[in-house]
Amino acid sequence: MRKPFKILTIVACLLTAVIVGPLPIVPYLFLLLGLHILVCEFETGRDWVRGARRRWPLLSRWIVFARGQSWAPRRLHTFDELTDPAK
Repeated sequence: MRKPFKILTIVACLLTAVIVGPLPIVPYLFLLLGLHILVCEFETGRDWVRGARRRWPLLSRWIVFARGQSWAPRRLHTFDELTDPAK
């Protein structure tokens, strides 16, 4: 029961991010929440985000920068460790 709920939550977060795209900050919150759940629960999600970080180094630099900021959630450190392309 837990995995289907997680998948539904991921899909809902990513669809919400696409639908409210024109708004300034809201899509990023839903996008990050969906990606975080995807990475923490599924190995395939980790591989996808690792590949994206390899392909777009700016994304990787942004994640490393954001991890050190006071506004960033503590779980961003876990997200960074799980998706680090150097590992």
